[in-house]
Amino acid sequence: MRVSANASTVLRAIGLLDAMADPERDKANGLGDPPAIGFNSAIPFDFDPRDGVDAGKFDFDAAAAHEIGHALGFVSGNGVLEDFPRSTPYFTVLDLFRFRPGIMLDELAMAPRVLTTGGDQVFFAGSPEIRLSTGPTEKGGDGWTPGHWKAKMITGVYIGIMDPALLVGERRTLTDNDLKAFEAIGYQVNLGAADPQ
Repeated sequence: MRVSANASTVLRAIGLLDAMADPERDKANGLGDPPAIGFNSAIPFDFDPRDGVDAGKFDFDAAAAHEIGHALGFVSGNGVLEDFPRSTPYFTVLDLFRFRPGIMLDELAMAPRVLTTGGDQVFFAGSPEIRLSTGPTEKGGDGWTPGHWKAKMITGVYIGIMDPALLVGERRTLTDNDLKAFEAIGYQVNLGAADPQ
């Protein structure tokens, strides 16, 4: 098993790496390149969603917050062997909290984690269970990559900024669900500080 390529951010959050990044040292220690985010200038973004998001444009704040969330560790190794059979399997800190529904707090330490696509999968770090995306439909999943909440397009419920689909003209913000996940990953958060939807 190996840890994910962006593990350095999480290892910094939990104090196992120096707070100051050293990309060369991290690469030499097998942590890969540091996370990087790029945006396509051909995509029509609304850069000021305070008055709503213009029709035909994407909420840049939401897109940026979502991608920063991935860089901070909201990623999954779920199903990697199914997609890349010759690869080395890996798990992420988020995967430590990926279960089948019905998990109880007293089972948390010993319950099996889900590292395959398909079926119902939840994030659980105490209460409540929060639904997760489950991978490609051809492998029994919901069609969205596992490093996301279950899509609002499927459930009708917006779980948080880590929803896999951002629609044009739609405002999306961070929720307490997102903050709970980042707290479980190892970050200090201010629960209750998220924008209400």
